[in-house]
Amino acid sequence: MTREKTTTPVRRRRLIGDKMQQMTSDGITICYNGDAGSEFPLEAITAVIKGIAHGEDRIRGDITVILADDELLRQLNREWLGLDTTTDVLSFDLSDDSADRAEGEIYVSLDRVHSQAKERCDRPENELLRLIAHGMLHLCGRRHGDDVSLRRMIDRGEKYVQMVL
Repeated sequence: MTREKTTTPVRRRRLIGDKMQQMTSDGITICYNGDAGSEFPLEAITAVIKGIAHGEDRIRGDITVILADDELLRQLNREWLGLDTTTDVLSFDLSDDSADRAEGEIYVSLDRVHSQAKERCDRPENELLRLIAHGMLHLCGRRHGDDVSLRRMIDRGEKYVQMVL
């Protein structure tokens, strides 16, 4: 999904609350509500994002990962896609339509991270990496319009996640 470069730290703070915290490493920023804690695998997240940019032959611009809840992702899904339903991950391409550049925001629902990890009998950290990988693949131009292309994209993301686990 592409949109104008209008998101700022002030807008992010309004979206995820006054307790917004952030961590930054090598052009990758992770924003989260302070109530969610700060036990996020920053090195693994950075490695997945860098690995995907390299593997998909993209120049990596600034990437912001916003860790939120179902309520925010439902709100964004309704606002930007016209879908009044929650989702696990949304990506917003902020690369100015450059075909070789990956830059943007990846919103992940921590509610979905925990429920999907439980369904998979896996650690939430691994599910978080999967969802970030999926969002990053979108920022690299990958799309899915049906179950087959979605499965291919999930499998592609899983390969990148396995490289850092």
